[in-house]
Amino acid sequence: MSLRDRLERLEGAVKKSGSERLVPESMDWIAPLERELNVRVLQKENSFFLLKEAVHPVLNNPAFAYLQQKGFQTDCFYRLVGLEREQPLPLRRAVFFDLETTGLAGGTGTYAFLIGVGTLESDAIRVRQYILPDYSHEWVLLDHLQLLFREYPFTISFNGKTFDIPLLGNRFVLNQMENVLEEKLHIDLLHAARRIWRRVLPSCDLQQLEKEILQVERVDDIPGELIPQIFFDFIRKRDAWLLGDILEHNYHDIVNMVLLGVYLAAVAEDPLQFLNSPREIAALADYYFRRRWDEPALPLLKYLIHRSQHFPVRLNMQPFFQLAMILKRQGKPREATEYLWRLMKQNVTHPMVIEELAKFYEHREKNYPLALEIVERGLNRLRQMEQLDRGKVKGRYFQALEHRRQRLRNKIARQQTGTPRHRNCWTNNG
Repeated sequence: MSLRDRLERLEGAVKKSGSERLVPESMDWIAPLERELNVRVLQKENSFFLLKEAVHPVLNNPAFAYLQQKGFQTDCFYRLVGLEREQPLPLRRAVFFDLETTGLAGGTGTYAFLIGVGTLESDAIRVRQYILPDYSHEWVLLDHLQLLFREYPFTISFNGKTFDIPLLGNRFVLNQMENVLEEKLHIDLLHAARRIWRRVLPSCDLQQLEKEILQVERVDDIPGELIPQIFFDFIRKRDAWLLGDILEHNYHDIVNMVLLGVYLAAVAEDPLQFLNSPREIAALADYYFRRRWDEPALPLLKYLIHRSQHFPVRLNMQPFFQLAMILKRQGKPREATEYLWRLMKQNVTHPMVIEELAKFYEHREKNYPLALEIVERGLNRLRQMEQLDRGKVKGRYFQALEHRRQRLRNKIARQQTGTPRHRNCWTNNG
């Protein structure tokens, strides 16, 4: 299909959507809606949309109180949300949003009929919910939303990067409007949550995080997959209670998303105060380590090592090994080997530990016999693992250790014959 054909097809979709009216001839249903749901009508020219506003006070929330004292300014949140460069993120200047849509396809026929927006105030969360009464009125809702988004430097969503942002972008384009979200910084809390809880919780969907992390459990909430059909029923019947259920669901989505964002920001600022378990701390330390953010990783790893005797065995190796590698990167190889030897004394002979110790004694200390002894110990461990039918682990490291063993034997032989040949470094490659 050519570009012209695509544009004509999109133009046809816009015209078609503009001609399909959901609102019946009588507008008598609006007054009961305003009364029962406390919504108001906002009009521009001959179009209108509905707006419901509420303020959710936040009480007895340690993360909220912590950031409140800092004026909701965050200096470290950028790391947890995956931004490449350092930048402060003032949460009072963020707009949180969540969509309820007529389907999950995300194409030109999918509308956002309810757009929930949350912003932080000094001691509360302000929630605004924009309701589309009719396809033909979409432009005025989007026009208002454009003005709102322009007021804030960045947006925050939960799983919005792959759905909400593209869908709203499509709606702006189809209504021949500027896509104000295109160049705006966007933070998706789902990715930040996964960095901590991916291996801790059964899933990282919002309601799981609400229950396990925020200690909030919804009562009589409608399932999200039923919302499109409930909205279509509302269009036909105009019963306020149908729309009320959707508004209630979306309201909790917004409030809990903001509280989750506040909690994650507090974690980024002071993880040892706000994380609840060693597994969470280890997950965050691992993320920082892999991103080579050594400064925030160090206190987490040292805490884990200090408390390691209380942890399950499966957590023991990671903090010791990662702290050793950070010390190595900082040019402190002797301190690094101390942590590697502590693993060896615990009979943790993982090939990565073996390899790093062997590198140190081969290249830096020139102690070839000790390096060879360490390599032999690692090879014996791999043979044991092979007997336990863990051949994948063996094949991954065995050849490298075999090669290192032969090289060490050659160096020892040359040393004994008085023809030394070695390198004066401890490298990641050798």
